Amino acid sequence: MALFRTELVNTAAPPVSSMQLLAVSPLLMLFAGTLVVVGGWIVGAKPFWPVTNLTLSEAVVTRDAGEVVRLIERERVDPNHSWPVRAELLETSPITPVEAAVATRRGEMVVLLLRHGAVLPEGPERDALICQAVRAREEEVVGLLLQTGNGSDPRGRCASASSAR
Repeated sequence: MALFRTELVNTAAPPVSSMQLLAVSPLLMLFAGTLVVVGGWIVGAKPFWPVTNLTLSEAVVTRDAGEVVRLIERERVDPNHSWPVRAELLETSPITPVEAAVATRRGEMVVLLLRHGAVLPEGPERDALICQAVRAREEEVVGLLLQTGNGSDPRGRCASASSAR
């Protein structure tokens, strides 16, 4: 009579069925994708979307108020300087951010730029901006522009210039 009984116990795992592999395949693919993304970040790749650096005028054209504020306040970009704009965004380049705001009919961008140090040009350049806003029928922008500079109102001259076209 043996006090200890020694048996061989089969510790090998049962074979994996194709249904089991099919069931865990989405999780395996997710894990593999996560490894690729994390590995990309480690080596400096941007796996989700390309990072494009916008000029201040491009940020105005694309209506990215957060980027406008970041560029002016953090990067100390001059809001009165003319900046290049990619041709697919706007036909005119280089252009000042205020001119870009008027060209894209964005009164809120004009306000934002004026609050952050943009200064409108004087004389004929100011009048041209106002006339551009008049032709675009952007009364809000016209009102904002009229409050700046010497206070002159060139709208009478704008109407004659736009009707001559």
